[in-house]
Amino acid sequence: MAESLGIFDQRLLDGTVETIYTVPADHTFVPKTISVTNYSAASATVTIWLVAPTDSNTDKNMILKEKNVFVSETIFLNTDIYLQAGYKIMVQASAASALNFQLSGVDMWVEVVP
Repeated sequence: MAESLGIFDQRLLDGTVETIYTVPADHTFVPKTISVTNYSAASATVTIWLVAPTDSNTDKNMILKEKNVFVSETIFLNTDIYLQAGYKIMVQASAASALNFQLSGVDMWVEVVP
């Protein structure tokens, strides 16, 4: 079993629904910490979904719905959810260029040695 631990995505959210991470084939991904920081001059909200390969970003897949992030505030979600291949982490901010998103976790896969 091989694994990679670290930051898998970091970006300034653009206000649209964005796919942050898709678990590669034959991998398992464990998001450990998700952080959202508000760098703007006004409050903004963030919504986060964990979406199965054949599903979409609907209410049943939300793990955080329209969470208000105040000016200069950082929120943290500490998770230990095992996501199989094809699962996606999706996010949407209420305003463009207001929230910075960071995802850290563990990516695991079986290493095939010839």
